[in-house]
Amino acid sequence: GWAVDPDLATKGLEIHAYVNGPAGDSKARGVNLGYATVARPDVAKVHPGAGPAHGFDVTIKEPALGTHVVYVYAIDAKAPGNNVLLGSKTVTVTEPKVPVAPPVDQPTSSASLGSVQRLRAKRLGRSAVVVRWQHVPGHTAYRVRILRPSKRAWVSTTKNHLRVATKATRIKVAIRAVGQTGQGPVVRRTIRVAARSR
Repeated sequence: GWAVDPDLATKGLEIHAYVNGPAGDSKARGVNLGYATVARPDVAKVHPGAGPAHGFDVTIKEPALGTHVVYVYAIDAKAPGNNVLLGSKTVTVTEPKVPVAPPVDQPTSSASLGSVQRLRAKRLGRSAVVVRWQHVPGHTAYRVRILRPSKRAWVSTTKNHLRVATKATRIKVAIRAVGQTGQGPVVRRTIRVAARSR
């Protein structure tokens, strides 16, 4: 939004928001959105003497799910003054949508990603190893499973490495790249790793 005080046209106004009630309501949660100083050339055209720095664009964090009413006010530059209600809006907060990778054990007709290459392992200490691999273009995640020394469940990661707690000198890994258009083939490799860090 934007706000201009005709009495001090060039000054950026402070903007306040209230959630679930107007200003003065004891049940409302107040949020200071800072000053309206974002460039708005359209405002400068309507108020030539004010200049463009009168806009604001702020995201309010609301932890409670459900419907909320948000009231936004421009604070009068000359206190105490007449704080102006710029508007109110009803919003609905829902659970964020988390993308879920397709099941690894079920092939997909849209599989188009390349296979994971250059798997290697490096010991971080006596009881930890990091497994690394080459980045696959177009991926959104990798699905990794350690088959040896102990069989572990599939793990999803957006990084191209995975830390494993083990003292083993051979690690058997199953891995595939997953993307929005499908998933690549499962690659299985047995990787040698030094007995201790150097």
